[in-house]
Amino acid sequence: MAINLASKYSDQIAEVFTRASFIKGKTAETYDLTGVKTLKVYTPITVEEVDYDRDGGLKRYGDVTEMQDVVQELTMTQDKAFTLTIDKGNNLDQNLVKNAADMLRLQLNEKSTPAADKYAFKRFVTMAGSIVESAKPTKANIISKIADASQALDDALVPDDNRYLYLTSEMYKLVCTSDEFAGVDVLARQSIAKGVCGEVFGMNVVRVPKSYLPEDVYVAVGSTIELYNDEVVWSGLRSGYACNWDCQVGENLEDRFSITGKEEQVGDYSLTLTVFDYNVNELMTLKSTLHVVERLEGEYSIMNMGDSLSDGREWYRTIYHLSGEQITFTGTRGWTRYSHEGRSGFSAQDYLEPTEYSSDGVSEGVQPFYDPVQEMFDWKYYKLYTGKDPDVIQIFLGTNGLKDDPSDTVNAIAQMVDNIRRHDKEIPIYLVNTIYWGDQETIGKMVKQDGTAFLPGEFKNRSDRRIMDLMKAMAKKFGHMKGVTLIPLGLMHNSDANFDQGDALHPDDAGYEQFAEVMYSVYCGTLPQQLPR
Repeated sequence: MAINLASKYSDQIAEVFTRASFIKGKTAETYDLTGVKTLKVYTPITVEEVDYDRDGGLKRYGDVTEMQDVVQELTMTQDKAFTLTIDKGNNLDQNLVKNAADMLRLQLNEKSTPAADKYAFKRFVTMAGSIVESAKPTKANIISKIADASQALDDALVPDDNRYLYLTSEMYKLVCTSDEFAGVDVLARQSIAKGVCGEVFGMNVVRVPKSYLPEDVYVAVGSTIELYNDEVVWSGLRSGYACNWDCQVGENLEDRFSITGKEEQVGDYSLTLTVFDYNVNELMTLKSTLHVVERLEGEYSIMNMGDSLSDGREWYRTIYHLSGEQITFTGTRGWTRYSHEGRSGFSAQDYLEPTEYSSDGVSEGVQPFYDPVQEMFDWKYYKLYTGKDPDVIQIFLGTNGLKDDPSDTVNAIAQMVDNIRRHDKEIPIYLVNTIYWGDQETIGKMVKQDGTAFLPGEFKNRSDRRIMDLMKAMAKKFGHMKGVTLIPLGLMHNSDANFDQGDALHPDDAGYEQFAEVMYSVYCGTLPQQLPR
């Protein structure tokens, strides 16, 4: 029985590791370092040929030399480990084997395989046979750059078989939309355009999508939150992938995960998203903890600073009523219970500078966070100047100033957070991820009052990528910062449907309802621990 179980267990390990890895099966597996730290590989050196000399005596074949070789040392630098125990008395013998296998599968998929892939990619990039530094590829030149890489392999006499080209989804999209794409052979072009692993210049294309799923997702009792597949996983071209959500509660729908919090469900649940390619091969697994939480008790005042998405919008009023009139908003603009610091057109950088704001053609002066004496954003100055002293600060910025590189926005928000912390060390700070834009038709048709294009030269795939990159950069910068909580609104607003007619940036009533339920759920799950009432 033990032999059979071991054999079955081994097969399961191999199957799981192969499916979850981008690298496994695409690199040589000739050498094995099991039991040793360093492995020496000898490569004989060939000699030049000479003309045969019949009268040359012992040298008729040329000068006799001892065969030379090159020694390559392969040293293991990564020696990872993990340990888990399952008490034998807690399970029957049959269940023990199943639980151990399931746990090992999770460990490999979530920890071991991603770590191995990341390390391999890093070594590929830093130790490749030919490293060429250049500007970021564009749609106009990416095919030429790939051709240069193929030529480098050809010149090095690398075998034609089993060549692999790894591309991020951003670069993959450039290939598919490239001006030079028509020059790729017909079969490869058809294969790639379907979103599958095709070929470019004899190299198999492996597309690696971008993704973001926060560690914690909150839904309050009575509220509904939804996570949209195309917003959690960005692939440039919205085809070639399938998403599968797995959780004890909620609904795994065609394009999203949806859950309405219920009293009997209050608790924590494992939430897993598995992404498959067109052939149902597993590409990646994302994990989160879903918290179904009780409604908020206690009164809180929140100051929200932002752009047009928080400039007097309906979601303030909705949160006020969702909370049973316990959450109010404060600021120098708007109505008493729903006042705010939202300013249409403002970017994060505008709040660091003496930016003047006008509403309906009437100037409101320089925004109130700028201290003219210190010539900087200053939270203490704002409180003294305005008389506002909220319990909570929320920063909702990112739509304006959206760029390929999100660092300007992230750094500007970081300056605000650092300054606030210097003066208010314990005040909770919430950072809201901005939302994806509407469809391309609407983006292209939006016009200003003078009839000129509102978003000239913009297109959805690029803005989607920028928003994904901004969310990931925000998570990296603030995700584990004490007293700072990210609200993943960008993943939970229906950007396919919930926008005002003819507007690709500002939601309709259904969209602002989603805003309110997402924000309120996060407040319910986190505020009581930070500010007990």
